[in-house]
Amino acid sequence: LTLPRDELKFLRLKEWKKVTSFRKRLLKETAGGKSDGEGDVTEDELPLPPDMDWRQQLLLNYCYGHAQSSVLLFPYGVFVNYINHAPSTSESSDGPEANVKLQWSERLMNTATTDLRSLTPSQLWEQSTPPEGLILELVALKDIKPDEEILLDYGSIWSEAWKEHSDQYPESILKLADDHTLEKEYSPAYIMDDVVTNLRTVEEQTQFPYPENVFTACFYRYDTEATTKSDTVNKGKTEATPWKMSLGLFDMTNLRPCKVISREPANDRFATPQQLKQQGQPPQGKMLYTAIIQNRPGLPANERIPKGTKHIVSGIPRGAFRFVDRPYASDIH
Repeated sequence: LTLPRDELKFLRLKEWKKVTSFRKRLLKETAGGKSDGEGDVTEDELPLPPDMDWRQQLLLNYCYGHAQSSVLLFPYGVFVNYINHAPSTSESSDGPEANVKLQWSERLMNTATTDLRSLTPSQLWEQSTPPEGLILELVALKDIKPDEEILLDYGSIWSEAWKEHSDQYPESILKLADDHTLEKEYSPAYIMDDVVTNLRTVEEQTQFPYPENVFTACFYRYDTEATTKSDTVNKGKTEATPWKMSLGLFDMTNLRPCKVISREPANDRFATPQQLKQQGQPPQGKMLYTAIIQNRPGLPANERIPKGTKHIVSGIPRGAFRFVDRPYASDIH
């Protein structure tokens, strides 16, 4: 799979605020005396502040590429994730050596069309069919025995970067300790989903907070017509409506941040008071929740809750909630 190298660069939100301030100041300084537009510096061309560098997405660790190429190749063959690094020549007498190498597929070498390696990322994506010629083959450097590990030389640039990372790792751990980061509770979202039966309300979380690396989200479909439906109550800038199951609701595009404000036993909502008394308390964990639903980044306009509006949804089952890792807060970051 071909990927544009620039697409894997990112900055965190706090860093973007500094960049915005820096670039506004720089644009103001470079705008004088350029009324004809020639030589003007656009915002996209502006550099980062001197003390800041682009961060790289973790996906970069799993891509093949060259420092002078704008294209990255993400391998997705059946067993590529099991191939680890070893130098082509052993660094020690008893160390492992690479037993495979990468080479361009013969499909690319024998093609009569334009050399795909000369195209930009956008040109590659404009191809009417996937660029099948951009295939790398793993070729054995020697006979490989059954159960022997497949090892590939990642290259000198990778080796040097890994050594630098390894040398700096203890220092970074000490810095985290100084920031008290290591003292904070951590639990990944998928573990929280498994172990948390009854969700805590916002009020309860003031005394018993969840780990800072997660937040609660809910599968809910909102549209601008919801405010005109008969089952939606509007009071000023507060909307209240019951949760409803619908086809395709549990698509990930409908997962939105939310804050649980109350819960109640999940008795049959259509039962009479006498029937409810006979039913008694529902099994442990069978609760219905009321939550304030929020917007997530990337929603189309018709699915965004208007700014300043509090949208409250009641009767949400536990199965409609998910814990979500905050961006760049999981243990792999």
